[in-house]
Parts: sequence; structure tokens; C-alpha cells
Amino acid sequence: MSGATVLVYVATALAALVALATALAAGHGVLRGWPLVHTVAAAVGLVVWLTFLIAPESSALGGPGVGIVGLGCWWVVGVVGLVLSNAALRHGSGARVADDGTRTTGWIPVAGHLLALAAGIVMTWAYITARV
Repeated sequence: MSGATVLVYVATALAALVALATALAAGHGVLRGWPLVHTVAAAVGLVVWLTFLIAPESSALGGPGVGIVGLGCWWVVGVVGLVLSNAALRHGSGARVADDGTRTTGWIPVAGHLLALAAGIVMTWAYITARV
């Protein structure tokens, strides 16, 4: 397995962790509008991209169309996630008080979605250069 392949799998795992952490942080509320788009794109993107990575290249599931759909979903997750995180910070809903009384600014979701965008860049680079 090449270094680029390992990098893609690590980027996929990190992006999946961001999606999971975001879903858990959202709680049990009803997702509507852009948060719903973000969550659905994350779930679909993870399943489709992993299917593309695991499926043989000669099969339909390992074909270029599946890879493009998976990448598109990851880009949606990164961009929509950053927009939602920025909106939460600007409106103060990203600020929380921790158990020890300290106030956090909510920059963790922004950092997580920047990581998701970085993962999307790595995945796109690997796809375009045919490393996966």
C-alpha cells in the first residue's frame, strides 16, 4: 500500500470522526434545512466514498462516477459545515460554558470542518492523480 493510499484512508477516518462529532454535538433535536443537508451529505459521502475505496476498480461501485459522488458529498460537508459553524459563532450559539465554569468559543467545530475540507482536498488530489 502506497503512502498516498494510507493518507487517503487516514483523511477518510478523520473526516468521518468530524461528521460523527458534529452529529453527536447536535444532540437529539430535529435537523432541518442546512443542518439536515450537512448530516445527510456526511452519511452518504462516508458510505459512497468507502464503497469506492473498497470495491474493485473493475466493478461499477469502484468506478469513477461513484468516486465523484463521494467526493462531492465531502465537499458539501466541509463547506456547509463551515458556513453553519461560522453562523453559530457570529450569533453566539457557538459559545458554551464548560463544567469547570470556563467559557469556550465554539472554535472546535470550525477547526473540525477545516479538517474535513483538508480531507476533501487530499481525497480529490488522490482521485485526480489516480492514487486510489
